[in-house]
Amino acid sequence: GDKDASSGFSVHADKNYLYIASEVIDDEIVVKNGKNPLYQDAVFLFIDGRPLKESSMNTDRNISPEWILIAISPDIQGTVYKKQSLPKGVKTGISRTKKGYVVEAAIPLTYLEEKQLGPWSSCRINVMINDYDQGGKHNSRLSWKPLWTGKNNYIASGTFFKK
Repeated sequence: GDKDASSGFSVHADKNYLYIASEVIDDEIVVKNGKNPLYQDAVFLFIDGRPLKESSMNTDRNISPEWILIAISPDIQGTVYKKQSLPKGVKTGISRTKKGYVVEAAIPLTYLEEKQLGPWSSCRINVMINDYDQGGKHNSRLSWKPLWTGKNNYIASGTFFKK
């Protein structure tokens, strides 16, 4: 249920960054400092900054090297999966709350402009949480939109447009 694990998120852009923040409600946070976020509680942010005609049509069955994957664990270190492979200038943060944790990421707009060969106009985003319970014996993955690598993916899911 919602008290066990749920999340909400927001997306915002200013003149320099695209910001994504996700608040996770979790009754049992299961983490180990420095452990890969894939194997503990974590938030996964998938960002496809390519032009709309490319990003919206993506139905790959594997995680594309064209995407940014920001996977952040709420451990003390705020472990980020393959942080060294993220585009230059990506910033991340994590903070614990009374009911769970909040993850924040800032993606430089220069990344989107590079991918779109000029001023950016859209971006495809998906947010997923990893929820481990029972001391790590049970795992659930909850995503906002179907995973882009899954059979339930649909064209343009999670596409945001610049105002």
